[in-house]
Amino acid sequence: MASARADRPDLILLDASMVGGMGGAQTLAALRADPALAAIPVVFLTGLATDADRASFQRFGAVDLIAKPFDPLTLAARVRAIWQGLPG
Repeated sequence: MASARADRPDLILLDASMVGGMGGAQTLAALRADPALAAIPVVFLTGLATDADRASFQRFGAVDLIAKPFDPLTLAARVRAIWQGLPG
C-alpha cells in the first residue's frame, strides 16, 4: 500500500496468494477503499485460473488474471495486451 501511494503505478500485478500480512483479495479491497488508489487497474497472478476464478477476481475489482505458472518471456506481452484492452 505504501509503495502504491508513493509510486502511483499505472497498473498493479498482485499475487493472489501473498504470504504474511494482507492477502491478495484484502490488498485489492484496501486499494479500492483508498480514493487515491481506487482507479489503478489490478491484475492478479494466480494458480486459480478457471473461468469461475476469473469471474470471482473480477467481482473483487481485478481487471484480469494471469495464470501461474506463466512464461516469464511472454509476461510483458501479456501485461501489454491487458493494458491495451482497458477502457480509456
